[in-house]
Amino acid sequence: MSTNMTKPSRRLLLGLSGAGAAAVMLGTGGWSSAQARDVRLSEDPFTLGVASGDPSPTGVVLWTRLATDPLALDGRGGMANRRIPVKYQVAEDEQFTRVVRSDVVTASPELGH
Repeated sequence: MSTNMTKPSRRLLLGLSGAGAAAVMLGTGGWSSAQARDVRLSEDPFTLGVASGDPSPTGVVLWTRLATDPLALDGRGGMANRRIPVKYQVAEDEQFTRVVRSDVVTASPELGH
């Protein structure tokens, strides 16, 4: 493992912070961006925040756990026992005028959303 790590730029960090503002929608697997936009959660699912790490010149790892109620006794963080589409965007600027990545991924209950 290389110890020569470059610091992430402010631009990259601002863009990554936008991932925390990703829109989350309900439904079942195989999501398109339009389908994910159709149904929304009534509560903020990012109560635990979004974290990033392992930056490199070409990427970074982002992770979160969707949980409208992190201490819910059901062990699912208040989330429905079904797959949840998560639309995310990463941009080079704080205003999101230069989006460099956008996609819809699925958070599954088997992995704790």
